[in-house]
Amino acid sequence: MKTVVITGAGTEVGQSIVEKFSKEKWGTESFNVIAAMKDLANGEQIAKLENVKIVELDVTNLGAIEALMHSIDKVDILINNANYALIGPLELSTDEQIRAEFDVNVFGTLNVTRTFLPLIRESNGVIINISSKGDSPLMSLYNSSRFAIEGLSASLVHELTPYNVRVKVVEVGYTATSFGNANFSQGLMIADNPYSDIMEEFQKAVMSPEFTDSFSSPSTVADTIFNAACDESERVYYAVGDCSTQLMLLKRNFGSEKTLL
Repeated sequence: MKTVVITGAGTEVGQSIVEKFSKEKWGTESFNVIAAMKDLANGEQIAKLENVKIVELDVTNLGAIEALMHSIDKVDILINNANYALIGPLELSTDEQIRAEFDVNVFGTLNVTRTFLPLIRESNGVIINISSKGDSPLMSLYNSSRFAIEGLSASLVHELTPYNVRVKVVEVGYTATSFGNANFSQGLMIADNPYSDIMEEFQKAVMSPEFTDSFSSPSTVADTIFNAACDESERVYYAVGDCSTQLMLLKRNFGSEKTLL
């Protein structure tokens, strides 16, 4: 069996990824799925799936990452799915929110990847990093964290090719998950903040039927990640759905096409 480690497995997308790998095969081989999540309560449903092991992991805790790595004999696929989504203007975001954005999305991915690399090199495995496509308005911090992952992945491709390790980047656009799970810039709570009108316009845009109809489903994201993991070609980037169309719709509905296109 091939072993796949999935971080952020307690999210809606993470659960879909776990379900996908638990029921599929790579050739004739099934998958041993290690579903890592911060809150074990989110794993009740997927824990019932065959060949799935639920483990607790906070990707901002290096000691916990190392402990998990030492508990595993081999890793064929690492999927860095843990995610912190911060929405709102840079000016109104707190230091704590900014650090959380980068601690999870950037340093979490860096530390999980670095820690598991000896096992992945040994298995000539695959690393799947999650990114996003575009420069969505009012998501400057989230986008910058994802751009960092793009740069990391691009260099890792060259570093790890000599060891027959493949690095893949899955670019995820807007997905039909619980929108309320996102984190909003704390300063937005102030009634007279200078971005209140812009934020209201943004929320109307992203909740419009024209825009929401373009959302990808969690299962579509999982399908793309699975296909990327099993693709033995040198291809690096995989877009989920039509990310470019989603971005164009958002910019147009947001009324910023002159400045953003």
